[in-house]
Amino acid sequence: MKPDIGPSPREQRRVRFKVAVNEQEANAKVEGISK
Repeated sequence: MKPDIGPSPREQRRVRFKVAVNEQEANAKVEGISK
């Protein structure tokens, strides 16, 4: 077993998913404002 450095892969996936959702919501807001 190698020591864990930083968040686990599962945590990283969840964080990446959260970031992607936040980016999608931000893009939708920007598109709504520009139209």
